[in-house]
Amino acid sequence: MFRLALKNLAANKIRLGLTGFAIVIGVGFVVSSFVLRDGLKDTFNNLGDAIVAGIDLAVSLDEDNEDADPLNDADVATVLAIPGIRAINAELPATENTVQPILDDGTTITLQGPPQLMFNWSADNAINPLTMVEGVPPTEADQWVVDTLSAEEHSFVVGRDYDMITPSGRRTAKLVGVFEFEGDSLGATLMAMETESLKDYALYDDIYMQIQIATDGSRPIADVQADLESAFNTGAVPRVVIKDQASLAADAQADFNQALDIIGGILLGFALVALFVSIFIIAITFSITTSQRTRELGLLRAVGSTPRQILGSVLGESVVIGLIASTLGLGAGVIIAFGIRAAVNAIGLSIPSFDVVIAPNTILIAYLVGTIVTVLSALFPAITASRTSPIAAITGHEDSKEKSMMRFVVGAAIVAAGAGLMGIGLFGGADSVMGVLGPLGAGAALFFIGVTLLSPLVAGRLSRWLGAPIAAVYKTTGRLSKENAARNPRRTATTAAALMIGLSLVSMASVLGDSFKAQFDKILNTTVQADFLVTSDQADIPDEVFLAIDNDPLFGQVTPIKYWDAEFENVPIEPDPDGDLYSKDVTAFDYSQLDGLFNLDVTDGDISAVTNDTVGIQTDVAEDLGLGLGDTLTMLLEDDTTANLEVVAIFDDESVASPVLISFDRFDQISDQKTSDWLAAKVADGVEIADADARFRELAAIYPNLSFDSAAEFREQFASQIDQLLNLLSMLLFLTIVIALLGILNTMALSVFERTREIGLLRAVGMTRTQTRTMIRWEAAIISAVGAVLGAILGVGLGALMVNAIPGDFITEFAIPWTRILLMVVGAAFAGLLAGVYPAFRASRMNVLDAISHE
Repeated sequence: MFRLALKNLAANKIRLGLTGFAIVIGVGFVVSSFVLRDGLKDTFNNLGDAIVAGIDLAVSLDEDNEDADPLNDADVATVLAIPGIRAINAELPATENTVQPILDDGTTITLQGPPQLMFNWSADNAINPLTMVEGVPPTEADQWVVDTLSAEEHSFVVGRDYDMITPSGRRTAKLVGVFEFEGDSLGATLMAMETESLKDYALYDDIYMQIQIATDGSRPIADVQADLESAFNTGAVPRVVIKDQASLAADAQADFNQALDIIGGILLGFALVALFVSIFIIAITFSITTSQRTRELGLLRAVGSTPRQILGSVLGESVVIGLIASTLGLGAGVIIAFGIRAAVNAIGLSIPSFDVVIAPNTILIAYLVGTIVTVLSALFPAITASRTSPIAAITGHEDSKEKSMMRFVVGAAIVAAGAGLMGIGLFGGADSVMGVLGPLGAGAALFFIGVTLLSPLVAGRLSRWLGAPIAAVYKTTGRLSKENAARNPRRTATTAAALMIGLSLVSMASVLGDSFKAQFDKILNTTVQADFLVTSDQADIPDEVFLAIDNDPLFGQVTPIKYWDAEFENVPIEPDPDGDLYSKDVTAFDYSQLDGLFNLDVTDGDISAVTNDTVGIQTDVAEDLGLGLGDTLTMLLEDDTTANLEVVAIFDDESVASPVLISFDRFDQISDQKTSDWLAAKVADGVEIADADARFRELAAIYPNLSFDSAAEFREQFASQIDQLLNLLSMLLFLTIVIALLGILNTMALSVFERTREIGLLRAVGMTRTQTRTMIRWEAAIISAVGAVLGAILGVGLGALMVNAIPGDFITEFAIPWTRILLMVVGAAFAGLLAGVYPAFRASRMNVLDAISHE
């Protein structure tokens, strides 16, 4: 029977190729997620090794000791007093996108992907992984150096002064050198300054992130490490950890790998969606082919083949297809991985270059996934074929009414189970990501399977409805297309299922995107009443920008907005299991300027009464804590003292404000942030918007890293960011659409073979080749439209469910992008029309006499 299976595959190479291609794409997508993740891990691990190559030991704060004082200049002196140390580097936190040189064209470096990092230069060549290749290191104030790749890309010239955007304001610094990084910069812009100069530019205190150490070889490193432990960790709780080079490299790799695992997990999620869609394609293919071979299988049963042998023959074909497709999927995965990188980079984001790493587990997973998915997809058609009686198989007649009824009962039960699991994921209150995504993913899979089983109930009527315009235009051939799609609703529904799943996911994402945009519009129309907003995706807003606007007579009201996380004592809520205090985000405004800038929907009290000793509370938080006007909230300050703040206002709207409102002075007592998160401004009375806008354009030229926008411009900017995210999601889901359209092509090609005699009779009574091609193409378009319409309906429904599941303080608006969804449905129908070209061509090329005599 296995030899028979091989002969059947060899005799049907086109069917083998079409069936296998679906699984090649699915396996390829799975492999691409591992290739991308493992390749980037290898790249980042090499980077981590290069960074710590010259560091023997490093002193950093113990993360478990929250009360430990930060590393400072006194600690540097303590380290230098230990025998056996040759050199140290007191490392400041690298500024990320906050210290930026202005290019010759007046702009800053675009920051869609890798960041701009400015760090303090280490004078020791062993500790420092950077090597000067031109100029000199930065040893004085207002000097900086840059990496070779960035210098070449942005035409930086050694010896020139460059204006710099910094948290301390616009500064001027001389580029004194260009360095080479021993590792791979991964596309980041690497810059460095002398330590004191960077403190000045970035508003850093004498606080260090780490003290890196190079020993002189006179003592064993372990002895130096022991002396450091004794010098720093004198209390009951360790203040610092002393790590050797191996531990530092492992930490760097762990940090990189954690982020890459998240990226790999996201890509794997899309890969599983593609595989899920592939299951439908393979299942319908085996269902059709086993149906077409009914008489052949019946004859085999009649001459003595057992049901087990029939089952083995069909499953044997699936194993062969799975193995071949898995092998090809490995190669496809590498191509897809680089395709994903190119596509992501093309839309402005960035994935660094990487070497191809195909780990043994990737190969194993590819073959397991490809083979298991193919066998599972073929299992039910194989069981059906093995259970068909010889007489029914030979005569071609079998009562399917009972099976249809069972199909609908099972479908309804599966839909209910899937909906229940999705409800648990969305509304079950799980406190972990997997607690939400696990039931949600399993429920969605069951839901789609159940809907596919039930969709024949509507597929016939929907085919006639969608095919009516085609019948009106193409008359006879159009009516035949419509009836061909409608007369076998089960096949139409199953064929359209894969496209339905893909379109439903894209539609759901579109609904979420438009709902977010509608929510943002509501905020700008009701909460934000400012005329202009100053924001930045790259850095915080320096105080000098606020002063420039506040002192300008064109503007009447201006306020900075600052956010932080604060801890509170004496609240009626138990601390978390780690013993941490109750914490909430806080916001600081200039409350004397809020009237006309923001409407926070104050329900009780006076928001302008928020001062150093008072506080405003959002309604829900006030209810949770049992607080009202006149009550006291105790806030923990940075110096471990507390401040008792009287509640003087209760407000509803927290779309731009955190649940707790405090003064700027109190904010400075809990935060080291010396800049603003964003600014809001309103023009003065009698000032034209155009005049204020012109002033904002002047400021934009001075601070090119900031966005100076009117409310309308800010709305458009936000909408474009949502659209960019939707385009990325659509791109990742595009392969599922391709697989679905491939399934339609495959099904139509098999359907043409199944209807050979019917098509021959139509040709015999006068149908031309052109009419035959038209009939088949439009039938494919109708089937695609059925899947697209069902997908759009499901997508809107699932989108509504997701919006309802998102907390009301985050989103309350629900919007349906009718135009986008309509275009997707029309596009899917057109793509189905293209998918029908090859089957239509085959149908039109049939020999009429051979077709009529076909059995």
